[in-house]
Amino acid sequence: MTTFPISLKSDIARIAMLALAYYIAARLGDRLALSGGIVTLFWPPPGIALAAMLIYGRRLWPGVFVGAFFATLPVGFPPWVAAAVALGNVAALLFATFLLRRQAGFNRDLDSVQDVLRLVIFGALISTVISAVNNAFWLQWFDLQPYGQEYGKTLLHIWMGDALGIVLFTPALIAFYRPDTLQWTPTLRRSALLMYIALFVMCLLVFTDID
Repeated sequence: MTTFPISLKSDIARIAMLALAYYIAARLGDRLALSGGIVTLFWPPPGIALAAMLIYGRRLWPGVFVGAFFATLPVGFPPWVAAAVALGNVAALLFATFLLRRQAGFNRDLDSVQDVLRLVIFGALISTVISAVNNAFWLQWFDLQPYGQEYGKTLLHIWMGDALGIVLFTPALIAFYRPDTLQWTPTLRRSALLMYIALFVMCLLVFTDID
């Protein structure tokens, strides 16, 4: 009988849990889709997935792929397109972890204002362009974009939804994971203030008419 290392068993369990969490978050996020379409301006899955990958490592990416694949199938895409969409989501998150880990001194616990800024810029604003471009392309190809709108506007809405999901959920999940008691130091207060400002700006972008 083959015995698997405990670390491998733990990774398999985490991948399965991430896939399930991603799928459930995606199905719940679909309830916030724009009327007459399937694009939502508030998309929790990338925020959940990025937190998991920052905490446990990039090796959890199969969980993102599986969750995104099954969450995309109900949209009406054929399986091969659902796989392409899922790969785009995986690529965005792998790029986010790559960019964040390339930053000297980045702490995944977000202990400083600089860490929060890096998460917002590299994790939420830059890396999500990959998934937004990919997803908007397939929606355009199959004529599934909301309101029959143009590719650029669909891309922008998807990008804002992914970015807002990361700004909201990644810091919250990382804070929940931390075993130590939270101490509201001046540095932490500045970090929290910066996060709220980023959230406010994102909400303005999402909920303001950009026509």
